[in-house]
Amino acid sequence: MTDVIPPELRAELAAPNAIKLINPRALPARIHHLKAAGASGAHCLYAFQGDGSETLARRLGSGTHAMLLGKPVALWDQPSKASSTRKSKAPAKESKAPRSGEAWKAFQAQHPAAVILNLKEMDAAKRMVDAIKSCGTADRLLTAPNAIYERSIIWAQCGRARQSTPDLRRGADGLGPSYNCEIKTARSAHRIAFGRDAKRLAYHAQLADQAAAIAYETGKPPTSSYIIAVESSRPHVVQVYEVPRTILEDGARLCMQWLERLQLYETTDQWGGYSQRIETLEFVEYGATDTPIDFGEEAPTGE
Repeated sequence: MTDVIPPELRAELAAPNAIKLINPRALPARIHHLKAAGASGAHCLYAFQGDGSETLARRLGSGTHAMLLGKPVALWDQPSKASSTRKSKAPAKESKAPRSGEAWKAFQAQHPAAVILNLKEMDAAKRMVDAIKSCGTADRLLTAPNAIYERSIIWAQCGRARQSTPDLRRGADGLGPSYNCEIKTARSAHRIAFGRDAKRLAYHAQLADQAAAIAYETGKPPTSSYIIAVESSRPHVVQVYEVPRTILEDGARLCMQWLERLQLYETTDQWGGYSQRIETLEFVEYGATDTPIDFGEEAPTGE
C-alpha cells in the first residue's frame, strides 16, 4: 500500500473549484467498485467518484438496455452552430452539434433520466433490440410473467453495505423457474470469443453477485443465471448463455476477494497503485491468471 490519495487525484483535488472527494464508506459498494478494487486502491477510489466518461460501446449498451427494458431514451440531433448560421445557398451536408456546450447542457437538463443517443446510435440500438426480440429464447426470458426489471437490491455482505441491480430477475414469488439475466452487447456472441470476453470483463462475477443479493432478499438464490449476448454490428446475432454453477462459484470467489480488498483499503485508508517497488517485467501467458484485468469497456448499466 502507498499514499492515502494517489498523486493524480491529489492534483485534481487541489485544483480550483475541485469537487470534494467522495468517501467510499458513504456509498453501498456495487460490482464495478469491487472489480476496481481487484485492480488497485487507486482504481477503487476513482470508481467511487462516479466517472461519467462515455464511449460509443457504453452508449450503445445503455441505449439497448433502456429501449429493451422500457427506460427513457432521448435523441440528440441538433445542428451545429455553423450549420444553423450558414448563409450560403449552396446545398451542404448538415453537421451535428457535439456533446458539449450550452445547448448540450440544456438538453441534458431536459432529459435527466434518459440515455441520450445521436441518430446513428439510436438506429443501431433499435436494430439490436429488434434482434433480441426476434430471438425466441431471449424473448421468453425477457417477457416471462412476474419478471422484475432493473430494480436495485440494497443489502449487506460481510458487514459492508452493498447494491446490486440485475437487468432481469424472476421467481421470487415461487411461481415458475427462478433466474437472473444480464443483457450484454458484444463484438462477437460466438461461444469462444464471447467466453473470453465474459471472463475478461468478469460477467460471471456480476451474475454471482446478483445471485447473492437475491438470496439475501428472498432467502434463496435463483436456480439459473443467463446472459443474452447481442452483437453490436450487423447482422446483430443474438446468443443466450446459461452460466454453469462452477463458473458462478468462481465468480463468487472473485467477488469475495475484491470485497476483502475494498475493506482493507477502507480500514487502512490507503488507496495506492500497484506497487512502490521497481517490479520485474514478466510476459504472462494469456489465461494464466483468473483475475480479469480489463476495467474500462462495459458500462455499469446493470449491477
